[in-house]
Amino acid sequence: MDWRHATERPAPVRSSPEEEAAYAAGWTISGLATLGTIVAISIFIPIYVELVLQHSPSASGLALIAFMVGATIGSMVAGRLMPKLERYKLVPVVAMPIGIATMMVFALAPGDLTLIETMFLLAVGGVGVGPMWPATTVIIQNAVPLHQLGIATGTLSFFRQLGGALIVAIFAAIVLAGVHGASLERLSAADSAALAGSFRWLFIAAALFLTMSLLALMVIKTQPLRGPSPVSKPRAFE
Repeated sequence: MDWRHATERPAPVRSSPEEEAAYAAGWTISGLATLGTIVAISIFIPIYVELVLQHSPSASGLALIAFMVGATIGSMVAGRLMPKLERYKLVPVVAMPIGIATMMVFALAPGDLTLIETMFLLAVGGVGVGPMWPATTVIIQNAVPLHQLGIATGTLSFFRQLGGALIVAIFAAIVLAGVHGASLERLSAADSAALAGSFRWLFIAAALFLTMSLLALMVIKTQPLRGPSPVSKPRAFE
């Protein structure tokens, strides 16, 4: 087979270095902030349910399941919708305010929610942030030539992991700031009211990170999605 005759549909070309920089900064910040927040929330939600709401470890597991189920549903629905829409970026842009709103509800009354209310809010919030999983992947992979997909995907994974480590550290600092002595050993013995105040700021920080991600996503220019690249039939050997 003569691979020289294979055709590749080129990626859309942006017009200026400034637009290139804005595009790269947009998907980097968006992926880092959103996916980092998802990872951090999944770590701190069980602590919140057990120490602030005073529920059992089993209940904290149920709350985490609700969040992950919501995020999975949001991701699956977005993955189905995006190929069918010309302005596919609208899917995460419309969904993200839902996640921001749920974080603000948690911030308003961090110590007064029942387990059912917590699970419902986490499920709804998961649906709001879940579309960012396929959205960031599609945006970056759609922006590079096909032979650079591996580099782009690896770079995206790196910034996702970096965002998770960074935001988890920030959330831990916020929570420990409300504990006398600021150590993990004192966390389980801390007053639930004091921890509720710390988690109030944690949820505010989560809402701010998601807002930053939304703004960064809005900076990214929508490009037409590539379809499958047609490959010409091999020429017969003469």
